[in-house]
Amino acid sequence: MVVEVQFSEIRKEFLDNPDGVRLTLGDTVVCQFEKRLDIGKVIKIVEKGVRTGKIVRRANESDMQKLEENKKIEAEGFRACQQKIKAFELNMRLISVEHSFEAKKMTFYFTADTRVDFRDLVRELGRTFKTRIEMHQIGVRDCARRMGGCGPCGRQLCCTTFLREFEPVTLQTAKEQNLTVNPAKMSGVCGRLMCCLTYERKFYAEALSRFPRVGSTVETEKGKGVVKEVNIFREVITLLHDSGEQEKVTLAELKERKRPWFLPKRKRATDKG
Repeated sequence: MVVEVQFSEIRKEFLDNPDGVRLTLGDTVVCQFEKRLDIGKVIKIVEKGVRTGKIVRRANESDMQKLEENKKIEAEGFRACQQKIKAFELNMRLISVEHSFEAKKMTFYFTADTRVDFRDLVRELGRTFKTRIEMHQIGVRDCARRMGGCGPCGRQLCCTTFLREFEPVTLQTAKEQNLTVNPAKMSGVCGRLMCCLTYERKFYAEALSRFPRVGSTVETEKGKGVVKEVNIFREVITLLHDSGEQEKVTLAELKERKRPWFLPKRKRATDKG
C-alpha cells in the first residue's frame, strides 16, 4: 500500500507503510525520510507511486502539540525576518517560512530581482531562533505556488492542487491550439504563461485532428471557402468565401459530404521532427 501525504500547501509525497499502520483519509501521521522526521496529513491511499519515505506512526498528542508550536515559530520567524530585511535594507521579498518538525532548521523562501547578500540576515536570525537558518531564493512560479490563489478560470491554482512539476510553456503551444496570441490573457497570477496550456496540449491536438486545418479550402453548397476558425467545443467551422461572405458549418455537415480533402493529415503537437 502506498500512502500520499500532504505536508504543506505545495508539498505532497508518496510513502511506504511497511508496518501496516491503520490509516484513514485525513489522519495526521509522522513520517521518516532519509535524515529527518516530518508530519503531514493522509490525503490518498493508492496502489503505486514513487516513494520517498515511510509512515512511522499516527500522530499522538505530543506530535500535534509540537506541530502547533512549529506553526507559531514560523509566524514569529516571518515577522522577525521582515523586520530585519527592512533594517538591513535588502531588496528581497519574503514569501514563507518553514520550521522543521524536529526543530533542527528554519527555511526562509524569498524572491528577488538580483543576487542578495543575506549573510548578516542569516546570522541575526540564527542568534534569535538558536537553530540552523537556510535562505532559498525561488522564482515567480514557485512564489505563486506557495502563496496560492485563484486563476483566471476562477478555480484554485493548478500548481497548488495537483501539478507536481513545472514544464516549459511557450507561445507556440497556444498557436497549436488555435488561440489568439495575447500574453496578457494567457498569463497566470505568476505573470508567466499558464501551465494549463501545456497539459491541455494533447487534448487540443487530438480534437483538432478531426477538423480541416485553418487556411485549408473546404467546399460547401455555397462553393469553396477558406477555413478561418475552428471551434472544437461547438464543432463549428467558420469559412470565408471569395465574395467576402462568412459561413458557419458544423463538423457533422462536412462529414456527410465525404470529400477526399476532409480530415487532412495533421502534424500533432506531440510529434517530433
